[in-house]
Amino acid sequence: MRKILFLDGNITPNETSYSRSILDKMQEVANSYQNVEVMRFDLNKTKHAEIFLTGNNLSTYWNDIDADYWINLL
Repeated sequence: MRKILFLDGNITPNETSYSRSILDKMQEVANSYQNVEVMRFDLNKTKHAEIFLTGNNLSTYWNDIDADYWINLL
């Protein structure tokens, strides 16, 4: 089975976002194929939107954002 991972990093309102509409269409096409697992994440709703890499958190950043989870998705 193939996997497709869509990462939505849109910062404009969904109804006016060109990139969001393109991503929606791409997901629609991907969903039409058999044997394809489609996953989509809004990065604005993940820890990536809350925790930024700085000199103060360099030693804990990758654990703080659950980097292993995202790596395993790939």
